[in-house]
Amino acid sequence: MSVSNYKYTADSGAVYQVALPDDFASVLSYVSAGGSEPYLDIAISPRYANYRTAAGILRTVVITTTAVFGALPSPVTVGGVAYTAISSFGERVVAYLPSAQLCPQGPQGPQGATGATGATGATGATGPAGANGTNADIVTVAGTLTAAQIKTLHASPVPAVSAQGAGKVAVPVSVFGKYVAGTAGYSGGGSIALYFGTGFSINTLIGSGAMSGTVTEWSMPLLQMAITSTSPENVALNLYNPTVTEFSLGNGTVEYNIDYRIISL
Repeated sequence: MSVSNYKYTADSGAVYQVALPDDFASVLSYVSAGGSEPYLDIAISPRYANYRTAAGILRTVVITTTAVFGALPSPVTVGGVAYTAISSFGERVVAYLPSAQLCPQGPQGPQGATGATGATGATGATGPAGANGTNADIVTVAGTLTAAQIKTLHASPVPAVSAQGAGKVAVPVSVFGKYVAGTAGYSGGGSIALYFGTGFSINTLIGSGAMSGTVTEWSMPLLQMAITSTSPENVALNLYNPTVTEFSLGNGTVEYNIDYRIISL
């Protein structure tokens, strides 16, 4: 599946460029990026729609304009296959902590020595500068799940990001996945999801419809971390099959790219 850069017009009117599969972009008449547009701001979760075939194959498609989103074409024929729109989700802007909270000011240095007494006493020495606060940078991790790992993913989740230690949480900012289809789809199993450990679901990365097929699929799910009593502190970010039944038979792989930051509680 080929990918090119196309213009994405945000709800604010700002124009960005995003990399999208060419097959759906051609059918939906997307406009190619000129190359001077900035890449999509990481704080923007783009509007998208889910399309499904009669065979149950699911494609998640970024919708680049509000005009297309408001009159979503359905059904559409892509690569000779008919897809029907089953759901759509509007653009969201993710709120981040203020920089003052992410990088606190260092402690104040000690007071300088008092100058000698006199008609024009000498000025005291300046105290040393306080230490700098820690910079909470975004970190990117990427990898590939092999067919062997996929077939044992319920019993043996794969940690994409390891546990960060007491009082720390690896908070995902964005996630992108690709199911690279093999010659045979998977049976059994369910979906491949991003989890804190195995008890705190964040969202599905690759759905069961894609896993059972032989068509390469792309996914950029929204991050949905609901209120829960399960603590994410010092817990790995895992790629996990939440279904008790393991996958079998298939030979495709799953590529993933996760942006995250580490926060201290």
